[in-house]
Amino acid sequence: MGSQRRASAVAKNLTLVVQSLQIGQISLEKVTITARDASWRADPPLALEASAASLEAVLVESALCHLVAGVQAGPVTHLQAQLLRGRIRFTGRYGPVPFELLAEPAIALGTRIALKVLQGNVVGLPLPGFGLDQVAALINSRLSQLTDVGRIIPQAQITGVKVDPGRMTITLEASPAMIELQGRGKSEAPTLLSGT
Repeated sequence: MGSQRRASAVAKNLTLVVQSLQIGQISLEKVTITARDASWRADPPLALEASAASLEAVLVESALCHLVAGVQAGPVTHLQAQLLRGRIRFTGRYGPVPFELLAEPAIALGTRIALKVLQGNVVGLPLPGFGLDQVAALINSRLSQLTDVGRIIPQAQITGVKVDPGRMTITLEASPAMIELQGRGKSEAPTLLSGT
């Protein structure tokens, strides 16, 4: 039996840029990983081990809309998201009535993204407190589940969330870091397999 040769390398400092990455249900446009004292293997699955790593992930508006589309529980339906400068506008229906919710992203427990609601309205009128709370709780529940980086890279902490028109940039730090990516074909995004 012949042995397979695996391409690998060691670097004091390493920067890896991955375009179009799928992590569970989240589609990221770009992920930049900067690692210290890193070793990596290029053969599938791509694996990176480092004493410390920082990650910058870019989520575009269409991917966020796809994520929040699953938030259709109770009276909240037809949920859409728009990324603005520093804020996210959610629109949808609360029962039969259209609503709008303006929020800014915040880091929850160091490992998740949550929303801090700034204001909400129904057909131009302020959304009552209980309605605003219910809508925000449904969106936060879904967002929290999907952005729990602790499930993907246990040592990772979210260090920043920046929202610009059409895109959200999330930064993470992990020490130590172990990340594996599996490509799924030329036209499909690689998938994050695991990280420690």
